[in-house]
Amino acid sequence: MSKIYKASTLVSSVAMALALTGGAAFAQSAESGAPAAASGAQGLQDIIVTASRRAVSVQKESRAITAISADELVRSGVDNAAAIQNLAPGLTIATNGPQLQISIRGVGDRTINSATDPAVAINVDGVYFPKSYEASGAFFDLDRIEVLKGPQGTLYGRNASSGAINLVTAKPRFDTSGYGEVEIGNYGNQRVTGAFNVALSDVVALRVAGQVTDRQGYLSDGYGDDIKQSVRAHLLIASGDTSMLVTAGYSHLGGKSDAGVIARRFGDTPPLTSVPVPSDPWAGPTDPQTLARIAATNPDGVTQPRTDGFQDIDIFNLSVNFEHRFDWGTLTLIPSYVGARFENLAYAALVVPTWNKMKSDQYAIEGRLSSADGAAVRWVVGAFASREDADDKYQSKILPTFALPTYAPERNDDTWAVFGEANASLSDSFRLIGGVRYTWEKKTVSGATAPVFGPIPEFPLPITGSIADLPGASDISGRRIDKAVNFRAGAEYDVAPQVMVYATVATGFKAGGFYNDIAPSNSYKPEKLTAYTAGLKSRFMDNRLQLNIEGFYWDYTDKQETFLGFGSVPGSVILLTKNAASARLYGADVSVAAQITPTTQLSAEVEYNDNKYNTYIVDTLAGPIDNSGEQLVRAPKWSGHVSFDQAIPLADSMGELSFNAQMRFTSSYWLTNDFVPIERQTAYQVYDASLQWVSPGKAVTLTGYVKNIGNKVYYSGGVVSDNLRDAVVGQIGAPRTYGARLRLTF
Repeated sequence: MSKIYKASTLVSSVAMALALTGGAAFAQSAESGAPAAASGAQGLQDIIVTASRRAVSVQKESRAITAISADELVRSGVDNAAAIQNLAPGLTIATNGPQLQISIRGVGDRTINSATDPAVAINVDGVYFPKSYEASGAFFDLDRIEVLKGPQGTLYGRNASSGAINLVTAKPRFDTSGYGEVEIGNYGNQRVTGAFNVALSDVVALRVAGQVTDRQGYLSDGYGDDIKQSVRAHLLIASGDTSMLVTAGYSHLGGKSDAGVIARRFGDTPPLTSVPVPSDPWAGPTDPQTLARIAATNPDGVTQPRTDGFQDIDIFNLSVNFEHRFDWGTLTLIPSYVGARFENLAYAALVVPTWNKMKSDQYAIEGRLSSADGAAVRWVVGAFASREDADDKYQSKILPTFALPTYAPERNDDTWAVFGEANASLSDSFRLIGGVRYTWEKKTVSGATAPVFGPIPEFPLPITGSIADLPGASDISGRRIDKAVNFRAGAEYDVAPQVMVYATVATGFKAGGFYNDIAPSNSYKPEKLTAYTAGLKSRFMDNRLQLNIEGFYWDYTDKQETFLGFGSVPGSVILLTKNAASARLYGADVSVAAQITPTTQLSAEVEYNDNKYNTYIVDTLAGPIDNSGEQLVRAPKWSGHVSFDQAIPLADSMGELSFNAQMRFTSSYWLTNDFVPIERQTAYQVYDASLQWVSPGKAVTLTGYVKNIGNKVYYSGGVVSDNLRDAVVGQIGAPRTYGARLRLTF
């Protein structure tokens, strides 16, 4: 860690000196992603993406990308991670307390603490955020979001086995501008966001942005609230061929955090009791209806949820993006730091409260050399190194008389990699793609776990001293080294100037690690994914019609599955993570966008995903179970999104009205990997609408919106608990919400 930190400091100092002494303006157009009309004032707009570490129109990118522009993010009110799934079919984001559980096409994870890694990498301005919740406060003042579907092992490395989500923030410009926005809505929603941009000189520009959100909980007892504060500052120094962007950010996540609910029953399994599930689907953990159902299905007694749930999370990030342009290419250096201080008490599983206190510090540096714009062979080569140090304390209260604390004072990850990728033009219309990455990773954990037997009225347990001194304590220490070689290969062919076909094969992996059980049986190895893709990206009718088609086949091996089972401590019930499965997925993603008139646009995307476990055998609480042949969790066969936009110019220079209506849909899917009928989410549709007025000159924007118009009840995830029989604990989606936003721009 000290070597990487010293290297980061040295690079930052050198970059500052170079930026102040010479050299070319920061590549603002490459980073902004601002939509640019492709054909005058009419026609569909292009979005510039940098998923391949170079700026290119999304229509010329052979990676499977859903790119969401700044305008669409603002119009849709995207201010949190879960809102992205409404705009990107195939993507699901569930929560477990503050943890984000992200899946793409059913390939994801059930992260509940730092013992497991995500399967979808989250990057903010090219910096990897190792813990999913660390990006929760970053959804403001964005230029775009890129959702990359499929393994990204070549350029993004570990923990991108099913894809990546790139958040690209708005960067400084050499002018004085900004905006302020106020939003109010039901559930006491109050949100203020804004940004101020100023040119401090001909070579220095500053942009400061922030957001404060305060919303009451969606659940009846106040759980499921949204309370956070975030600020971000960019300082750009650009002169000649050299530029440096210094970024500092801070977020605080507070409130009661999310919690589980007793989900509506699916399937035809007879209930064990006449006490119904709560009539209010958003009845919180301590709602009388919830408590009555818990008592009725557990005559022997379990832990009753309480109102003391909370989260207190501080997130810090600091990075320097240094660039120098040579005649033949560009040198990029990005030293970075991402840190978090985390404590929460969550009732995501209702009767099994969990407490987690952790601090995490990641120091990383990435260096790249890339070819000049317009080169016949466009290439990028680079190296990456990171060190993450975590101190983790975790407790779960299984029963009123049994708790299982685990303390890992050191949970470290050292990773380094070298990589390269090239796109070579063999003719004006035919290109070959080739890339490879070698990754070396060492994970270590030291600590202990111990069963504590009741009665346990106070939780978390006030443990002092070393947990290793408790009766029955067991060592969970371990060390493992994993190595991986990932590649990407393929071809692109321009059938016409705006029609490209492509075919690729790519691999990725998710890191191995340790779960909270006795060593050495607590280790699991990396999972691997190979994806075969063929597609078409096209524009027709003078740029007014866009048709993109992608077919895919994914081969998934050594899949990490997390499930309830017996731990090595006699009588203990814990979440185990095992390489228990293999799977295959195939299907197609079709998206259409049409500029019907200069003021009318219709777009739609639908994804078909035929998937199943080839093998999946686990030793659960009920004994060995073979789930081979089942559909993957949170992987509906059909999902999609439809959007309609109508602009209405007003007379007498009164500005413009615009109406937007959206619908997203999904077929049925499993909420979790127990595969019992009561946890099969049925098909549903959700409808949203907004009406916006923009003043002449676009200085004032007033928007009214309604989301989930039909107040549809649906769940993004869940769990069947042995301590809560005859019920599913669900992670419920937001109810009907409505409100208004006022934005002033200067």
